Amino acid sequence: MTNQQSNKELVKAGHAFAAAMSMDTPIIVIAKMVTELANRLDVMDACNKAMAVESTVARKAVQVFCDVVGSNTDAICEEVGSDGVRAILAAMSATGNMPATDDFLNSLRADVIPEGYALVPQQMCLPANAMEAICFHCGDGDHVFGEFTDGILWVGEIDHGDGTKTYGLNIATADYPDEGSGVVSEFIKPSFTADSAKEGE
Repeated sequence: MTNQQSNKELVKAGHAFAAAMSMDTPIIVIAKMVTELANRLDVMDACNKAMAVESTVARKAVQVFCDVVGSNTDAICEEVGSDGVRAILAAMSATGNMPATDDFLNSLRADVIPEGYALVPQQMCLPANAMEAICFHCGDGDHVFGEFTDGILWVGEIDHGDGTKTYGLNIATADYPDEGSGVVSEFIKPSFTADSAKEGE
């Protein structure tokens, strides 16, 4: 059990150790094996996350390349010929079709964003109309909108029914959440969410 072992060798040693372990196995020996496995998992987790970031950057770069080629197919065809264009398109298609990579990235994203949580900006400004929306849905001490009442803050998209939608932090009356919500702070929807990661599984 040393750091000189490969991950495959360590896994094999761990299985063998578990099979041979008994009530007589010294606790210090068990602790050393568990510590080594945990340390190796920490390293692998850090590597996986770093590779996930690089993979995402690479995929975005390929998409930019695809968009440029798609918009300039005729000009490129004149330079490299139709066979060259077909080769480029085939390579781009193969690069974009990576289900194993997608599954891997989705699993990491699901770990980063647990179900029921959402990514939000670190700081959000509440303009005057947002404060009014809060009072409208949850009261203002019976000055204009009635007594204070419980509210529900939620993150997601609101369809305003006029062809426009907004994404951000919203508020609804706790007693009647289905009667509509008000926008508290609008912000750009993250490129991935816990729901999108779950859908990709």
